[in-house]
Order: sequence, then structure tokens, then C-alpha cells
Amino acid sequence: MSNPQLAEWAKETFGLQKAPDASIISKILKRGDQSLIMQADQIEEAVIL
Repeated sequence: MSNPQLAEWAKETFGLQKAPDASIISKILKRGDQSLIMQADQIEEAVIL
């Protein structure tokens, strides 16, 4: 999957107003799964509050 495809997937999956730009996609991919897990936990906490 290319970065533009991944950005479009993220937009649709997370209900974003616009797709994240290439730099955001690259940063997420470089950080790896640990960052995504931490962000998912933060989102869950925010929704609960």
C-alpha cells in the first residue's frame, strides 16, 4: 500500500475531514507499532472522559 493509499484509508477509517499528509504518514511508519498503540490508548481514554 502506498502512502497516499494509506492516507486515504486513515481518513475513511478514522472519520477525518482530510487525509493526513505524507509527512504524517512517514512519521507514523518510522515510529512503528508502539507509537500507534500509545495513540490508540490515548484516544480510548479521551472518548471515555
